[in-house]
Amino acid sequence: MTLSPDEIRDLRTSIVQLCEGRLADREGAELKSRLTDSEEARRIFVGYEAINALLELEVPTLEWDDDDVSPPPAPVAPLSAFGSTWHGANSYMMSHELFTGYIVATVFFAIAAIVASQVYMTQYQVAGNSEYATPDSSRPTSLPLEHNPEPEIVSVGRITGTVDCVWVNTNDAPFHNRVVQGDKFMLKSGLMEITYHTGAKVILQGPCTYEVESTAGGYLSLGKLTARVEKKSGRVGEGETRRLANSTSPVNPASSSSPPLPLSHSPTLFSVRTPTAVVTDLGTEFGVEVDNGGTTHSHVYRGKVELRVIGGSEKSNQVVTLEANESARIGSGETRVITVNRGKTAESNTFVREIPTWAPIKLFNTGEGLMLGEADPHWQVIAVPNDSNFKPQAAITMTVDDPCYHKYESTRSQWISVPQNASKPDGLYTYRTQFDLAGLDPKTAILNGGFTVDNHVMAIRLNGHDTPVPSHNDDGQWDGLCRFTIRGQQFVEGINTLEIVVRNNYVPPGNNPMALRVELQGLAVKMNNQEGR
Repeated sequence: MTLSPDEIRDLRTSIVQLCEGRLADREGAELKSRLTDSEEARRIFVGYEAINALLELEVPTLEWDDDDVSPPPAPVAPLSAFGSTWHGANSYMMSHELFTGYIVATVFFAIAAIVASQVYMTQYQVAGNSEYATPDSSRPTSLPLEHNPEPEIVSVGRITGTVDCVWVNTNDAPFHNRVVQGDKFMLKSGLMEITYHTGAKVILQGPCTYEVESTAGGYLSLGKLTARVEKKSGRVGEGETRRLANSTSPVNPASSSSPPLPLSHSPTLFSVRTPTAVVTDLGTEFGVEVDNGGTTHSHVYRGKVELRVIGGSEKSNQVVTLEANESARIGSGETRVITVNRGKTAESNTFVREIPTWAPIKLFNTGEGLMLGEADPHWQVIAVPNDSNFKPQAAITMTVDDPCYHKYESTRSQWISVPQNASKPDGLYTYRTQFDLAGLDPKTAILNGGFTVDNHVMAIRLNGHDTPVPSHNDDGQWDGLCRFTIRGQQFVEGINTLEIVVRNNYVPPGNNPMALRVELQGLAVKMNNQEGR
C-alpha cells in the first residue's frame, strides 16, 4: 500500500515521538496499525530508528554536564500498554522475528552512517591540511573553531504530558521532551504540560502560543495556560546550563516578538508575561488567557498572584494582588486598567487544571478464564441462520478435534460458539459483547481487537456502525490473530455494543463446526472534574 504525503508526514511525526518516549497510546495504536499494514511504513520506521540509534551513539561525545538533569519522563500513555500483553505472531506491534530484523537493520544502518561520516571527515581534514592539499587561495587551510561557535543551551524543564496535540506548523512539533530557553510552542489544538526544574507545571491549552523566556517563566502571546507552582528545595529559580564543547557564544536571545523583560522582581518567583501584563506567582495555582485582541484575563484557584500592567500610558501602570477565586481583566488599549472581580467567575471553568490521563477500557476476551463447555457471561450469540424466533443466549466455550482449534490459552481467550450439540447450518451468526465507558471520554477511545474464525468474519459493528474488516482467508488466521482497530465518533458515553458477524460455510453444504475467538484491548482519556481537583 502506497502512503500519501500526509500519511508519510504523520507517520514520521509518530516515529519521532516514539523515539523520544512521548507517544500517547492513541497515536501508538495508529502507528502499530500502519506498520502492520504497510511495507513502505516499515521501511520509513527502520530508517528513522537507524538515525535515532546514530544520534544515541554520537551524543556521548558532546561535553554535557548532566549531573542535575531529571530523567526523561514517562509518556502520557506508553505504546507498550497494548503490545506488552498481546500474544501470537500477529499480536505484537510486529512479530518477534520481524522486530529483530528491524533492530538488526537499524544497527547496520547506524554503523554504516558512522563509518561514512568518519570517511567524510577524514577527507575534509586532508583537504584542509597544507601538507596534502594543492595550493588554492580560495579555500582556507584551517577553520578556527571559535569562528563557528555552538550556542549555550539553558535547559528549563521537560514536556511531561501531551493529549491530541495539533501544531500550527507540522514541523514545529517537538523532537524531544527537553524544554530549553527560547523554545516556542504553537498549538492549534490539544494539551501539553511542561514541568520546569523549579517544580512549576504549565499546561498549554490549544490554540495557544507560548515562548519559554527563562528558567522561571515565559511569554503567552495567545491562548490559555494554567500554572501550578510546587517549588523544589534547592532548585527554585535555578536553571541548567549546557554548552557544547569549546562554545563561546551567548545564550540564545528571545525572539523579536517577545523582547526580554524582567519577569518579576525576584528571579525565584514564577511568572507569565503577556502583551499587557505580568502575572507573578506568590505560591499559587492560576490561569492566564490572552484573547485575539491582546486582552489578558487571569483567575486564581489557590494562593495568590501579583498582577502588574505593562505597556500603555504611564498612568495605566497598576499592580494588584489576587487571591483564591478572584479574577482580573486587563484591556489592550493605551490606558490599560485592571478590572478586578473578587467573586467566583465563569473564567474559573475555562482553564484545564490537570492533564488528562489515559485509562484502560474494561473489555472481555472470548472464553477468558473459563472451562470448556462453560457459558461466557460477557459474550452472546444473538442471531443464527434459518431461525427467526432465535433468542439471544450466552456463547459456550468449545473445541473440536482439529489442531487449529487447539491454539488458544484458557487464561486469555478461547473459542466460543452455540451449544456443542446444536446444529450449525451454513449462514450468518452474530456475536455480541458490551463494555462501559463510564468516567471515560468516548471521543478519545480506541479499541484494538484480534480474531480468528471458522469460517469467515463478514462484519464488525460498534453501536450499529460498521467498521472495516481486515482481509483474511476462510478459516480465519489460525497461526495468529487477524487484527482490527476502532476509533473516533463510533463510541458513546456509557454502554457500548460490539457485534461480530460470522459466516459458516461448507462444501458440500451441511452442518459443520462454527466458532469465533476474540481478544480486545482499549484505552480512553479519563474525564476529570477540574473544579473538584
